[in-house]
Amino acid sequence: MRGSRALLNKTESCEASRLGNHRGAMTTNVLDLGAGILATDSRWSQQLGRWLVYVEDTGFHKIEVGNGVAFMFAGKGHRIQAWKTWIKAGGIEADLPAFDGLCVCAVEMNTGDVKICENLPIVRDDSAFGGSGSRFAFPCWSTNKNAIRAVETARNFDPATGGITFYFDYHSGKNNLSQPLFNERTLAEVDKAILSRGIVMDIHTLNPASPPFKLSELAASNDEVRELQTQIASGNLSADAPSAGMHNTWTEDQKSRVRASLKNIFGWK
Repeated sequence: MRGSRALLNKTESCEASRLGNHRGAMTTNVLDLGAGILATDSRWSQQLGRWLVYVEDTGFHKIEVGNGVAFMFAGKGHRIQAWKTWIKAGGIEADLPAFDGLCVCAVEMNTGDVKICENLPIVRDDSAFGGSGSRFAFPCWSTNKNAIRAVETARNFDPATGGITFYFDYHSGKNNLSQPLFNERTLAEVDKAILSRGIVMDIHTLNPASPPFKLSELAASNDEVRELQTQIASGNLSADAPSAGMHNTWTEDQKSRVRASLKNIFGWK
């Protein structure tokens, strides 16, 4: 735990102050060091102008496990897919994906030490929170010390968080992810799910009294929504798990720090 806290404190000094009104973000991620839990919602989304389309419970997770380390992601969907594929392939140094667009933390399962914690907006000695729901999840967790409950609380208050709450206990390996984890869905399948059953909201209003609109139906009568549908269908846009940190350009210090951790995790020479 001592090593975990040192790394989190270092991250807090440059990231925790970047709070504010992230209405377009669509994720809630929680790292609970005391309980040894990673927890996330299951919503993936894409935005064009005032319109945001989302889909939930696709089987493509924001959590990945490799070489005894549990990773949790938010950010650009294509970047998350690249990292998950890379981890599954063994984390080869020469094939390391790019960093920009990624928010990531990683915890060693045997020790509970935090190896990576970058671009999460709320970070404390014993916890870290990502996504638009972080501002709701953190107060709940502070009171109840329950990562799953914190995500579910964010879902109740944040219109941009939804779906099943997935968790991974990195001490025991207990989880409710797709089984087996290595046969989970892909980002391409998420994009197909958005086109077939995606729900559209107007983020300028975020009116909970408004009826949900299916992308396929609203696109027939709304030019802006039709353009969003077309951009996803053509591959120009893809589903994301947006968080404020994904808009940050990674510094050389961040990259160096993460590479050093990955060298240790995957045994690079």
